Amino acid sequence: MLAYSKRWQAEISNLLAGAEAVSVELHPGSEPAEQTSWDWFLWIEVGSAEFQALLAYDTKTAAFEDDAGLFDDYVKFDQVSEYIARRLT
Repeated sequence: MLAYSKRWQAEISNLLAGAEAVSVELHPGSEPAEQTSWDWFLWIEVGSAEFQALLAYDTKTAAFEDDAGLFDDYVKFDQVSEYIARRLT
């Protein structure tokens, strides 16, 4: 997961050239319960904008918090950087 976080940070910085500092943090979840399908918590900050997501490594999917406060914006790992850039433009 560390490789993904470094990649996302670089890609977001490139997509938003001239944007404020980009910070990407990963926090491992505890061992998921049988009914829980996520493994990691992702926190991305671009300037004062903050994005949070639950990550499921087995499906390579992030569930980002939407405007209603629900983790219902599902994004494949290879589209995370573009998703963040869209949310900021």
